[in-house]
Amino acid sequence: WKIWNNQEFTNTLLSLGHVKLPDSALYFLTHFERIIEDGYLPTNKDMLFMKKSTTGVYETSITFEGHLFRMVEVGGQRSERRKWIHCFEDVDSTIFMASLAEYDMNLVEDLSINRLKESIALFKIVLETEL
Repeated sequence: WKIWNNQEFTNTLLSLGHVKLPDSALYFLTHFERIIEDGYLPTNKDMLFMKKSTTGVYETSITFEGHLFRMVEVGGQRSERRKWIHCFEDVDSTIFMASLAEYDMNLVEDLSINRLKESIALFKIVLETEL
């Protein structure tokens, strides 16, 4: 059977826009039949679409052409921020990333606030914070 031919499934999926699903949900649902086969092995593309929410602070350091780069991944939830604001001390540059897929989603913590607007507001706070 083809899951996309099931009207109940597609109607349910289309109604989930207001629910926080991983960005990769549509990809995995599209490949549902392949994934549930016996002996399934993830493809490289499957692995690229896998995502785990970050809680806490994860740090990785690499050296490139004699320069040390410290990369810090932090959880984006409001409750996580107090854990990582100190990571900006003695920083020369910052790459701030936000999911464009969340342009029409609201925060889990406060359903009245748009997730992308919250990310932009957080970026401004990071820029304006004196350390």
